[in-house]
Amino acid sequence: MNAPLPPPPPPKSIPLPRQWPDQVKSAVVLAVGLARFALLHVRGWAANSPLARARLAGDNDALRCHNEALRRELEIKHRRFSRLPPERRPHYLPPDRLAILALQAANGWNCTETARRFLVTRATISSWHRRLDEQGRDALIRTREPVNRYDELVTAIVHELKAALPSAGTRRLTDLLARAALHLSRSTVVRVLRRAPVRKPQPPRPSESAQPTALGEAQPERSIVARRPGHVWSTDLTLAPITGGLFAPWLPWALPQCWPFGWWWLITVDHFSRAIVHIAVFPTHPTAAQICRALDEAVAIATGPPKYLVSDQGDQFGEAYRDWCESHGIRPRFGAIGMKGSIAVTERVILTAKSELLGTCMLPLRRSAMLHELALGAVWYNAHRPHRRFSGDTPDEIRMGRTPAIDLPRFETRPRYPSRHALCAQRGVKLELCIDYLQGRKHLPLVSLRRAA
Repeated sequence: MNAPLPPPPPPKSIPLPRQWPDQVKSAVVLAVGLARFALLHVRGWAANSPLARARLAGDNDALRCHNEALRRELEIKHRRFSRLPPERRPHYLPPDRLAILALQAANGWNCTETARRFLVTRATISSWHRRLDEQGRDALIRTREPVNRYDELVTAIVHELKAALPSAGTRRLTDLLARAALHLSRSTVVRVLRRAPVRKPQPPRPSESAQPTALGEAQPERSIVARRPGHVWSTDLTLAPITGGLFAPWLPWALPQCWPFGWWWLITVDHFSRAIVHIAVFPTHPTAAQICRALDEAVAIATGPPKYLVSDQGDQFGEAYRDWCESHGIRPRFGAIGMKGSIAVTERVILTAKSELLGTCMLPLRRSAMLHELALGAVWYNAHRPHRRFSGDTPDEIRMGRTPAIDLPRFETRPRYPSRHALCAQRGVKLELCIDYLQGRKHLPLVSLRRAA
């Protein structure tokens, strides 16, 4: 009878390297960065696919990733806020309480679920419900009845407009309502929104004796004054990341500055009216020849070249660019290196284009789609966006000499207010806010008011 075999020796454990938890953490971050790198390539292929199902699948995947990122972000913030003791948590303002009750009604939550989502007690939600119809000192929102008191519809209009345009400031809301014939002061809008005012000096309205200048006042002997539309243009390049950033968790800590990670834009602006003349899109850093071809398109759109063209002193604005300007009868001017405000007008328009003209979480991966979105944004910017440089007028109104919408007959919702404005419409009128969107883009609103039925 054979003797049983002895058990095999236990395997020798491989010693872990020193500080292995830190290395594992770095590996996780690197893996996530590599996954993002791979997803960008896959989405780029899907966006340019001739198959509609493939393009739809790419769009759905991008939206799912964005929703998951928002969910994780909200979850992290929720955990941080919940660590505070209840007595140290800030109280919700009355408008926020009404908004919470409206969300509860819209989603069918009970009081327990609503309290869990907003980190309050069930008794607090029940108390808000009981105080909705009360008057006096115990009401949820207490208002006085002065002579200049606005109707509650005005409050609802301001809140509705703010909900539709959450990124718009109080000045923008005031200008949009004024263009729709409802003139409110900025302090009124601040008071309605229950926010502390941030007082900033308003720029004067343009006149024939004072026109906007093309350059700053740092070097008055070299400054250029834009005296008419099309007199002075400025142009500049910028890089717009497709997914919100170019960071990568590996050397050199950034993704390549080209497609499919970003688009290069060339924006040309008219200094007199602050209107966007032309926007060109490039997959990589453009050459001087590409810059000149894009400026040819801008000249064709504007039906003529300007007298001056202001730019920075980048490599693409070199000898070939100077030759192009000379062939078109344009005098090129260059911003001073290291001087703040040399091309401030164009830089401000670029900031607006990135923050307001594109409302998607991920920029289009197809060049034709990117051009279409920028063209819609430029149309809205020129025709419908009030400009603070002109106290609420739009660039198209300045460029074409039209009567600004802010100067048209206005509404007066206060029935007993002694207004002496010559263009004041009927007093005590009930209004309804109408918000349309340019080709369905939620970030390009068209605001108007009409008499309520």
